[in-house]
Formats: sequence, C-alpha cells, structure tokens
Amino acid sequence: MRNYHETSLIMPRPEREHFGAALRRSYRKDTAYPPDQEFWTPDNPTVGHCVVVTLLGQEFFGGQMIYLDMDHSWNIFPDGTVQDFTRDQYPNIVSVRGSESIVSRSELLFSEGAIKARTLERYNTFGRRVTAALSEIDHRRYRWNDLIAPAGTLLRTR
Repeated sequence: MRNYHETSLIMPRPEREHFGAALRRSYRKDTAYPPDQEFWTPDNPTVGHCVVVTLLGQEFFGGQMIYLDMDHSWNIFPDGTVQDFTRDQYPNIVSVRGSESIVSRSELLFSEGAIKARTLERYNTFGRRVTAALSEIDHRRYRWNDLIAPAGTLLRTR
C-alpha cells in the first residue's frame, strides 16, 4: 500500500505536515486497539490506531474509509487521493492484502466489534488530543479547537 497524498488537492503539503505532526503528538497506548496495546511502543506508535485515525481523517478531510478484513483501515479523500496514516506500523510489509470494503462511520463506531473494542471512547479521546495538538501547532491558521467535543461526546458519527 502506498500513500498517494503527495499530490492531494484536498490536503496540501503544510496541512499534511501539520496533521501528521498532530497525529504523532497524540498516539498513546490507551487509544490503541485493545488487543494490540501490548504491542504498542513509543518507537511504533501507530500500532492499533488504524480505525481511530481513519475516522479522524474522514472527519477532517471527508471522503471514504476503507476497511481491510485483516483489521486495517485507511482513507480515500474526495479528490481520490489514497492516504494510509498508520501504514508505518507495518515496516516490513511491502503491500497489505485482503478483502477491502468501503465502510461507514456507523460500522466503524457501532458494530459489535467496535463496541467491544471501545472504539467510540478511543476515537473521542484521540480526537481531542489531535485537535488540541493542531491548535498548539498554529492556533491562528487552524481553528480545529472549535471541533473539540465535550468529554464523552462524539466528534461526528455520520
């Protein structure tokens, strides 16, 4: 899987760099997928964050979300750009293969597996961290802090 974001019209270079920096500041073990938390390390911080990052990418930039049957997900922006923000958790895999499907926010947040994995809670926690980090990076350029949801509420479900 390659990222094709270098030429995205929806996510120009400065926004891509700022969003990436905000993601890097926000990864923590507590927001990783529970079965993957034992594998989470500061050296490989994206482990277990596929779904919450994909949801947040779609929240901020729109587009579609793709889910792979091996528990990995990524974004396709409205301009057709493919972006896998958590791809680097698989450093030794050249391509990720499996059965792909376009999924809705509801599926990723409210399916039986999502409820068991506390996806909504992890998404809200991670989303608040990312929006706060973006505001710290450049509070004049980004008004992301307007998106911060009160504790226990959803950033956006649909």
